[in-house]
This record gives sequence, C-alpha cells and structure tokens, in this order.
Amino acid sequence: LVQEKASFFLLTVISCAVTLSTQFSSEVSHSADKPPLWGRMLFSLEHYQMYLEKFFWPEGLAVLYPQLPMPPNLAASLIAGLILLMITVMVIRLLSHAPSAAVGWFWFAGTLFPVSGIVHIGFHSIADRYMYVPMVGLLIALVWGLSEGLRHRPILLRSAGAIALGWLVALTLVSRALLPHWQNTEALFRRAVAVTENNAIMHYNLGRYLMLNQQIDAAIAEFEEALRIDPTYSLAHNNLGWSWAVKGDQDRALPSFETAIRLDPYNFRARMNLGWVLIKQKRYREAIAQFEAVLKSAPETEEARTGLQQARALLGAPTGWTP
Repeated sequence: LVQEKASFFLLTVISCAVTLSTQFSSEVSHSADKPPLWGRMLFSLEHYQMYLEKFFWPEGLAVLYPQLPMPPNLAASLIAGLILLMITVMVIRLLSHAPSAAVGWFWFAGTLFPVSGIVHIGFHSIADRYMYVPMVGLLIALVWGLSEGLRHRPILLRSAGAIALGWLVALTLVSRALLPHWQNTEALFRRAVAVTENNAIMHYNLGRYLMLNQQIDAAIAEFEEALRIDPTYSLAHNNLGWSWAVKGDQDRALPSFETAIRLDPYNFRARMNLGWVLIKQKRYREAIAQFEAVLKSAPETEEARTGLQQARALLGAPTGWTP
C-alpha cells in the first residue's frame, strides 16, 4: 500500500515546494514582518482552536482574518494546546472501541498542520478554505467515531443523533442569516471589518472599493484606519494620496505619495501619481524624475511615458524617452 501511494506523496511534496517558492518569491504581504519560529508555533495552537470553533459554530466568518498580534498570547496558546492534547489523549484511549475517532482526529490534525501557521505564508492567520480537507476528518470522527463508541448504548446513540439533527438545523439557519453578507463586494468587506480586529488589509480593500465608486470621504476614513493599524502600508498611503488628489487637495496628497514611495520604492503607481501632482504644482523637473524612475524599471508603462512627455513639454525640454 505504501509503495502504491508513494508517487502521490512525491507529488504532494513537489506541490508544497512549488507553493512555498511562489509565495516567498512574490509580494504576498505588504509587510516584511515575520514571526519567529517560537511565535509561529504558539500561533498555530491558537489557529487549531479557531478552526475547531468555526467548525462547530461558524461565528465571525470573514473573507480574510488578520494575523494575530505579536507577541503571542501565552495563556491563550497554552489553553489551546491543552485542549488539543486532551482530545488527542481521549481518541487514543478510545482507539479499541472507536477507531474512527482517532482516524478522523489525526486526519484533521495532520492535513491542517501545513497551513496552521507553522510556516508563515501570506498576510492572514487562518483561512476558511483551508478546512475543506481537514473538516472531512472531523466529520469522520464525529459520525463514525460516535457510532462505534455508542453502539452498545442505544439510548445515548439516539440522543446523539437528536443533538446532531438540532445542530444541523441551527447551522442551516445561521448559514441563511450569513448569506446577505456575501451578496456583493461592499457587504463582504464591511462584514470583514465588523467581525475582525485590526484588519488593515480589509479596511484598505473597503476604502479602495469606496474610492472607485466615488465615495471619497468614506474611502479616506478607511485608508486612515488602515494606516492607524499599520503605518507601513505603502498601498494605503498611495490610495489615501489619490483620494486627496481627487478632492483637489494636492498639499495633502503629496506627502502620502512620498511616504508610499519611501516605504516601497517599487510602488510605481505611487510614483506616477506623485508625478501627476507635481505637474499640477508646476514642479516639472521633479515630476520628470518620478516618471523616469518608473520607466527605468518598467519601460513598457505607457502612463509613465505619457507623463514624462507632458512634463518635458511643459518644461520646454525634448519629449523623447531613451531607456
């Protein structure tokens, strides 16, 4: 059996390696902060508990859950670890009477481990999609494990069935109540910021949606909240600057673009936005420098080429660009 499945294990290892390589080589996070190994280990214990809680009662579902703050809450991590240990000991002790409980529990614990946070990838703490496969293990443990463990206790078995039926009815009602929160982009983002704390990314995404829909004042409030949570968020600085520029406040837009570039010199969108603001302020040489910086790294950027030509024309210089 092991020999038969060996090729599948090899494919799994290759898939994991490709995923890690892709994530680490791309800008999956606006922040370079990475918790140390001991912190990730403690976080992973809390993540297991969070997944278990959402499995039994899907409260506070969101499109993105922010990373837990450093340093880890030692008490919360120890409580989560104790809960996991108690469940593990229990299913091992029941191995002879209810083997499916152990199979399901270790299925859950094992398949969830790579995405439990022990390996730091991206900018989220947990993700509901990561439970698709591990959840099968919990269902095996509950359905078959309880059936095996209570097969000689028909009254308890029927009681467990009634409880399960009530649980499913309750979950159905909760799911129906949650549907409006997923009906459109704005509802989805507003739900995320309502049920999570310090979620800079979702405040930014909500702000960007509002900005694109001409709700500039509301967008500014969201960008400012994102920056209160994470002052190093280059994209939020850029979009805050753009919102001020749309309102015609160039003096407030300028420092936002400059901060975005200082935090991320390769934020070409911020450089081009800064270039346009500088043109409006008749600071043509400075605008030329920003557009040229973009074209040196991304010579195919038409907007930067257009901005450069316009700034040079207004300055009275040749409009051509040679990389």
